[in-house]
Amino acid sequence: EKYQYSFVNDQSKTTRMRLRLLFNNALSGFAIVLILLFLFLSRRAAFWTAFGIPFCFIAAFTAFPVFNITFSAIALSGLIVVLGIVVDDAIVMSDKIIFYQERGLKPKEAAYSAVKDLVMPITLSTLTTIIAYMTLLSLGGRPGKFVVAIPTIVIIILIVSLIESFFFLPHHISSGRNLGKKEKPGWFLKMESAYRKSLIIVLNKKIIFMGLALLLLITSLVSAKLFLKFRMFPQSAIETFYIKVEGPNNYSLNKTENIVKDIEKIIRQLPKDELESFTSRIGHHSMSKTKNYGDHENWAIINVFLTPDISRDRTAAEIIAEVKKKYKSPENIRIFFETKKVGPIQEKPITVYLSSNNDHNLNTSVKVVENILKDMKNMGVADIDNSRKPGKEELVINIDQNKLASLEISTEDVAQVLRIAYEGQIVTDMQTLEEKIEYRLLLNEKSRKDELILEKIGVKNSEGALILLDKFVSFKTKASDLEILHRNGLRSVTLSASLRKSKISAIEAAEIIKNRINSTKKIPKEVIIEIAGEALKTNIIMKDMKTAVIMAVIGIFLVLALFLNSWEKAFVIIAVVPFSTIGIIIALFIHGQPISMFVLLAAVGLIGVVVNDSIVMTDTLSLSLNKLSQKNTLINNIAELASQRLRPILLTTLTTLGGLLPMAYGLGGYEKMISPMSLAFSWGLLFATIITLYIIPSIFLLFLCRRLK
Repeated sequence: EKYQYSFVNDQSKTTRMRLRLLFNNALSGFAIVLILLFLFLSRRAAFWTAFGIPFCFIAAFTAFPVFNITFSAIALSGLIVVLGIVVDDAIVMSDKIIFYQERGLKPKEAAYSAVKDLVMPITLSTLTTIIAYMTLLSLGGRPGKFVVAIPTIVIIILIVSLIESFFFLPHHISSGRNLGKKEKPGWFLKMESAYRKSLIIVLNKKIIFMGLALLLLITSLVSAKLFLKFRMFPQSAIETFYIKVEGPNNYSLNKTENIVKDIEKIIRQLPKDELESFTSRIGHHSMSKTKNYGDHENWAIINVFLTPDISRDRTAAEIIAEVKKKYKSPENIRIFFETKKVGPIQEKPITVYLSSNNDHNLNTSVKVVENILKDMKNMGVADIDNSRKPGKEELVINIDQNKLASLEISTEDVAQVLRIAYEGQIVTDMQTLEEKIEYRLLLNEKSRKDELILEKIGVKNSEGALILLDKFVSFKTKASDLEILHRNGLRSVTLSASLRKSKISAIEAAEIIKNRINSTKKIPKEVIIEIAGEALKTNIIMKDMKTAVIMAVIGIFLVLALFLNSWEKAFVIIAVVPFSTIGIIIALFIHGQPISMFVLLAAVGLIGVVVNDSIVMTDTLSLSLNKLSQKNTLINNIAELASQRLRPILLTTLTTLGGLLPMAYGLGGYEKMISPMSLAFSWGLLFATIITLYIIPSIFLLFLCRRLK
């Protein structure tokens, strides 16, 4: 009863809250998708189209163990991304069946005709989306493993959706009584008419419209380059931070503990809805929960565990700022604040390695770079740390080699005697019934602490005479390093820092440091300087993402050209892809979001989704190309054909938006890491759809109808 216990760092609570939040958003998205389906389609078509969502999801769940996917927040975000996409094939198929029924065909005849018409475009649109997400599987390292569940889930569900759209959906919609010929709702006919009229205007001014669209694209890309910040994994959802304490070298464990207790008093003052728990450990700086031994008596670390980010108003950065403000550390005490990084990149934002075996040059370079970091404090650089820590004073023994030689003593003899005196040497042992007892010869504890005793230690020369050390050595004391680090065989010092309330990203900070180092003449050329940390990891991920984008675009283009047997059609379809970035960039500007890993995932995945509407539009125009025989009716005919595809294009876009927007705007709760992905995907798709409805017919008119002019 005299003992108490409490849970610390209970990650299950955070996991449950995050899963609940994502599930609520998924449920909201599903409800919106259902409403849209019943609004645009007949009740039978809407019901069986919506039926595909649970059907595909259940199939995906059965595949989770095969691909070693756990039901995590990342996996659930993948399900949210695909929530609206999964019904795209079914919507196009349902719309085509209804299209033929509205023209008087019997249900089964309408279903057969729809499948016959759409076997190529639906297969192609699904394949292009799969190719886009498949390139994300090529991301390497920890970031690739971190997000691998998203593309895997999307690909599985899209394959199941394709099967369901061809083999189950047509049968379900065509079953039952024939409803006969039926017109579209009046409100939608007005929408088609408005679109047709606006498209005619655009087609008549196609060069001007396409020029304006290109100008908007270029402007948005330049603005993103100049003004948007790049943070691969934004650290706004931090739930753990560390306070590292460094006292003077002569501090005992008790003195260090007293410093820690003063800091603990301030931590206890944090509100209960912000502070979950905290632990303090004296003797080391390790963040590991399993370390059970100390390193230095003057070191300590406090682990502060906050409540889940989604349940509190203040961020970890604001809480850290309050603790810093309240605790005024003594001059001889150094305090460092570090946060537990969110995402697979665990390195500090700023890390600089300096290496050289010339101590003087290395120390000079360290001071120069340290001053560069201090000059960047106004940019947000904080908590500058140096891996070269001062250790206790060491005694240096200088040997007069000439005297040593004249006395016929070797340096090895001196070293051996000193080693025996202070470390000891086993001289004999005694075996008892229970154990073997070893006897070690060395100076007693009092003598080992007496510097003067060294002068009275004797060393035998080659003739067996005992010579005292004070005859040929001198002693001096100097400050020692706590530890000597090496990098690639050279002595190395690491400088690191964090970015708080930063006006720059880790990449920008690294570039500034690099330029300032190159411009200074105070650093000797032999010193090797490497800039690493978060900036280096981010650049590696960026290269992988660029490769994924290039692979996706080339792969989709080749597949389109192969299936359609036309380079021109493939170009028309994929031409809309760059315009999706306009919506993403505008969304980031409006909502104050940086470019992050999840935004880039949305951009790559969007490549495959965006071309789906282009395929539907191009396929309709291509199938009816022979009807466009009169030059004077060319524009009107293209506008008429394009308006026939308004319903499936509009509905596929709206259902995808309906599945994503609850997550993007946090209708069921805002998830700071994943919500930006839904936001970028939604806005990118919205702008790409608007562009598709006008750009595709315009390009089609320019390139594919030249033979009619």
